[in-house]
Amino acid sequence: MTDRAKCWAVIPAAGIGTRMQATLPKQYLRIAGHTLLEHALAPFLQTSSITAVMLALHPQDEHFKDLTITGAKVKTTVGGETRAQSVFNALQALLTDPEDSPQRDDFVLVHDAARPCLTQTELERLIAIGEHAQEGCILAAPLQDTVKQVCSDHIQTTLDRSQLWRALTPQMFRFHALHQALLECLAKGVAITDEASALEHMGGQPRIVRGDSRNLKVTTADDLRVAEIYLQEMQQRDD
Repeated sequence: MTDRAKCWAVIPAAGIGTRMQATLPKQYLRIAGHTLLEHALAPFLQTSSITAVMLALHPQDEHFKDLTITGAKVKTTVGGETRAQSVFNALQALLTDPEDSPQRDDFVLVHDAARPCLTQTELERLIAIGEHAQEGCILAAPLQDTVKQVCSDHIQTTLDRSQLWRALTPQMFRFHALHQALLECLAKGVAITDEASALEHMGGQPRIVRGDSRNLKVTTADDLRVAEIYLQEMQQRDD
């Protein structure tokens, strides 16, 4: 990283995880000894180039206080009803922090709270590439399956998978660029599902950085079981 540009991180964690049909929001489900949120946060705490991590929590969150996450590097704010609003709230909270706040050309990385298998090595590789990516970059993985476009349960066509990638996180952008893109999308009611799509709405073309397919997002109970296997393998490799 340059002397001028710092790296900040944002993790939207205000969801309630209805698709998991669990008694807890999915970011607080435990696998391999820790919650999904703790696993997701760990690489950012271990990476020296990350200045601070802002977590956007649900306004009625009763679980975060019970975690063992400590240190001045971790900050919290109130999230919104959508991912875009939660990320924007987190950016605003960083900007108004009286102790230290980002400059317009600093970098910000956004990561999913329910994506527990990111490694520190993969995070540091993204940062190394991202500081030279003019319009930002995201971790992504190429699709392996044949993809069908379907209407009313009938196949309309087969898509060319050679040009199709699964968007992963983290996604890394200049702080001001992401802040302005989200501000415009929220003001216009533009539906976005990740931060790259906000930059795309502004005419940007973020770069793809090939990521590990094991960096999965936990959405279902099956995902949870697979993620636990991956984490156990990662822990055995580190021992």
